[in-house]
Amino acid sequence: MARAFGLGRNRKFLVGVEWEFPAGLGLDPGFLHCFLDRRIAPGYLAWAVPGVGVTQVGLACRKGKKPDMTALNQKLEPIAQLSSITPLERRSGLIPAGGPVCPFATQGVLLIGDAAGLVSPMTAGGIHNAFHFGRRAAQCVADHLLAGGPEPSRVLFAEIPKYRLKGWGRRILDHGPPDSLFDLLIDTPLFRTFARKVYFHHRLPVLARPSACYRPGPDEMILGVDELQGQP
Repeated sequence: MARAFGLGRNRKFLVGVEWEFPAGLGLDPGFLHCFLDRRIAPGYLAWAVPGVGVTQVGLACRKGKKPDMTALNQKLEPIAQLSSITPLERRSGLIPAGGPVCPFATQGVLLIGDAAGLVSPMTAGGIHNAFHFGRRAAQCVADHLLAGGPEPSRVLFAEIPKYRLKGWGRRILDHGPPDSLFDLLIDTPLFRTFARKVYFHHRLPVLARPSACYRPGPDEMILGVDELQGQP
């Protein structure tokens, strides 16, 4: 779709792999278990999730590196004996990690979710954004068509996260800081404050320049920033 309409496309990715195992493997169900290991998951992390009826185990790494699930399963042997268990299901795929694409809209076309790059470059979280901005896109389109509201992409551009801090975090992770550094920092007040900021902060909508990320159709004229700020 993006290629067909000349819109921005995701260029940077993480490579993710996840296996599902039977439930009840001894992992504490009250936690999402995460593992930092630059040998097994360079550029990201590995995880083990006691889910509903299954245990999900996976990892992601920067593109160019090969995910090694066998090495992960061996690492988890002290807490969950996975090496001797046949996975119920396997899946893999690319996770956008370059931030929002630009432009993400043109006349009659609007990219949302992973297609728009609305995935945190650092945490790779995008499901919440896909639901939230998919709903917002529907609201904005309805408002535009039924009530003469502003062009939907201009409203959404002011709301979507720009991931500036997390973009820098992605650059740091791509350079592969040593595991010993994480071992030193992970239980410090500074690291906990950073983790709260990255994973649990509340976003406020910010009005930003829309013109660079909107590609006008042949019969349209872009509003200037001053005009945009006067829109409801």
